[in-house]
Amino acid sequence: MKKYKKYFILLLTTILLFSFFLPVIVEAGSSVYVDLGNGWKARIDAPHEKKTGKYHGHVFNPKGVQKGVENVDGTKHDGKTFKDVPKKRVENLKKSKEWKKAVEKNKVMQQQRTKLTWKKFLSWCAKNLVIS
Repeated sequence: MKKYKKYFILLLTTILLFSFFLPVIVEAGSSVYVDLGNGWKARIDAPHEKKTGKYHGHVFNPKGVQKGVENVDGTKHDGKTFKDVPKKRVENLKKSKEWKKAVEKNKVMQQQRTKLTWKKFLSWCAKNLVIS
């Protein structure tokens, strides 16, 4: 019986470690384009970095020059924001279904990242694992 108990604990620990260390599944390389009117375009990208990255949008003027980039939660992306983008174009982007979908995906991703922390894991180990 002790033999099976050890294997069971080892299996549970392995599953827990894999669920912690495996990165959140992110749609790699996915980009969505949005027409903002008057020749302005936006590209919404998935996070570049799996552990801390965020969904974000790039806005381009009619000549194709990037004028702004921002995370869907409103924070700076690569130190840049939408401050140089006309307000009407930013409004059009944030009202688009693609932007709203990226905001929702970002929320889910952030929640998944915070489900298990080292503190919680070590606390669980201290309470539940007895080394004999």
